[in-house]
Amino acid sequence: PVRACVWACAGVTAYLPAGRQVAGPPLIINKSRASVLFIKCLSLLQAAITLKKLCSNFEEIFLQTMKRIIAILIVILAAFSIYWFTLRTKNGGSKAPKVEPMALKKHSDAFNDKINTVVSNYLALKDAFVEADTAAVKQKALAFNTSLNNIDTAELKKDTALVFETVVAAINDVRANGESLIKQTDITEMRKDFSSLTDMMYPTFFTAIKYEGPKLYLENCPMAFDNDVPANWISNSAEIVNPYMGKKHPKYKGGMINCGDVKDSIVAK
Repeated sequence: PVRACVWACAGVTAYLPAGRQVAGPPLIINKSRASVLFIKCLSLLQAAITLKKLCSNFEEIFLQTMKRIIAILIVILAAFSIYWFTLRTKNGGSKAPKVEPMALKKHSDAFNDKINTVVSNYLALKDAFVEADTAAVKQKALAFNTSLNNIDTAELKKDTALVFETVVAAINDVRANGESLIKQTDITEMRKDFSSLTDMMYPTFFTAIKYEGPKLYLENCPMAFDNDVPANWISNSAEIVNPYMGKKHPKYKGGMINCGDVKDSIVAK
């Protein structure tokens, strides 16, 4: 359109040849026709410029729209990828069968047998207190200390030095309380040493050796001494059979033998 307008304007200029003299009305008519043609050319030129601007605006809008569409598609694709690779796999994807971890022993069977012997002798000592038999208490206490001496701690040297030293210290503390108990003659004093021995075994001894034996229970009597001093003992049963009250208590006789409750359980780690 621009070129057409240029050519049209050129035609107006050439309409009246240079130096031509036209007189009278024909000259007026020719000028009028030239003016109309010139105005039309200008209109065409303005329309062409407007059209060009519209085309430019349309191109810009088109590019912006395409960019927005591409951005939206990228977001949708990203969201779908997250769903496919995470949520779908988590909720509905195929799952491999769950494999339960194997329970691995930390000690040899020989070591655990020695620990189980210590526990058995402790339980026998506890039962002797239930019967309030001082002679049996001394006998069971000796057997208990002997079983402590038979623990082969050399196996624990494969652990860190700190673990080894902790176990040795725990065994020595329990043994010391056992030796004190053996020296006593009064059953009440024996029971106090038994209480201290129990406190050394739980949790220190069982934690240090990483106990792997049968389940045990920590039980408590709230009135073991002077009716208001509590004391603990260890049992292989949740049933309360109180070694501090026993069957021959000077005041309660056997009436308080079931006094107490379970405070904790001791299980293999």
